[in-house]
Amino acid sequence: MTETDNIAKPKSSNIPVLYTLRAVAAISVCLFHYICTTTGFFHNPYLLTPFSFGKYGVEMFFVISGFVMPWAMYNGGYTFKKFFTFLFKRIARLEPSYIASLAIAIVLLVLRQKYIEHTAMHLNPMQVFLHFGYMIPFFKNYTWFNQVYWTLAIEFQFYIFMAFFYTLLVKGNVFIRLALYIVALVACYYSTDFLPYYISFFLLGIIVFLKKIGHINNIEFYISSTIMAAACVYKFSYAPAIFALVAFICIAFFESKEIKFLHPFGKISYSLYLLHPLLGAAVINVLSHNIHSPVMKVLLVLLGIGVTLLSSFIMYWLVEGPSMRFSGKIKYKKPAVEITV
Repeated sequence: MTETDNIAKPKSSNIPVLYTLRAVAAISVCLFHYICTTTGFFHNPYLLTPFSFGKYGVEMFFVISGFVMPWAMYNGGYTFKKFFTFLFKRIARLEPSYIASLAIAIVLLVLRQKYIEHTAMHLNPMQVFLHFGYMIPFFKNYTWFNQVYWTLAIEFQFYIFMAFFYTLLVKGNVFIRLALYIVALVACYYSTDFLPYYISFFLLGIIVFLKKIGHINNIEFYISSTIMAAACVYKFSYAPAIFALVAFICIAFFESKEIKFLHPFGKISYSLYLLHPLLGAAVINVLSHNIHSPVMKVLLVLLGIGVTLLSSFIMYWLVEGPSMRFSGKIKYKKPAVEITV
């Protein structure tokens, strides 16, 4: 009997706490951008300081992805022979919403140049082209049209990483996993960008996944997760590490718990994340110059949130939901458990 023969098949692919975590992560980043990055809008440090931590919702998303991606691959029966099927499945799931948001970003940029800054806008075709395939970070002369796209580039790099190393993680023994952990942490220590820089967050999610399928015992689980948490603190400081550990602990020990009213926001979290710097932020940025009352400022932020939520639900209904269903129809083989992420 091999080690993988002892792996427990998950009873259900449904992890209710993921919806709550996604909602918290997306809303945290949204509030950070609206309150802390709207130029000259809020000045009170007692307001800015707590909301400034919202940017670490990104690290929470990284931990969630670290768990969800191998979890979906495991339930779907992924093998390395299905490498390109896996990539196509990921592209079918995520690219339609990404492209829709990219189109919105370009339209808003043109309108801003024409009606607010009153200058002619000449789109650089190369800059547009580099957004496909998330290639902007590899060319220093170009920037993202939407400030949150950089995280999608990291996520896509992680998908490629998982496509290559999933089999080793699931079928390998403790020494193979140890070697992967060491290589990943060394890469994290010396890197300054791209996936290796953030790999410790993703590994926290991977470790939870390995524990839930019964591939690692409690000793390895607690030792490896402690080391990854320490790496997060050492590399990034306590605040992002705490956000990451909240996701880690919730998935590991409270998977069936869910804050019900956050479920719809967790469901549309990808659309919300893509659109909040575009539509909600545009409303706040345009109107903020003429609003000075603290009460009106709060109401304006609420208006921006309302615009973001409405547009996100519409995006989910028109684009994300259909792409999710289409992606779910792409199979590696007959899965042990149906799953859509």
